[in-house]
Amino acid sequence: MDGVPDQVPYSERPKSLNDILTTELNNIIFDATWEGKASPAVVARVILENGYQKGEKQ
Repeated sequence: MDGVPDQVPYSERPKSLNDILTTELNNIIFDATWEGKASPAVVARVILENGYQKGEKQ
């Protein structure tokens, strides 16, 4: 399938824009903490300070 790695089972592939954005947000947090640039708490605080809100658009 073009654009989707075959190693990812169909059941785990993103089904909606929210799924894609959740994955992207998780990747940002993982990359920042894995590289030792920040702790998960610092990353979460910065994300919240920059206007992220879970749920419907406000």
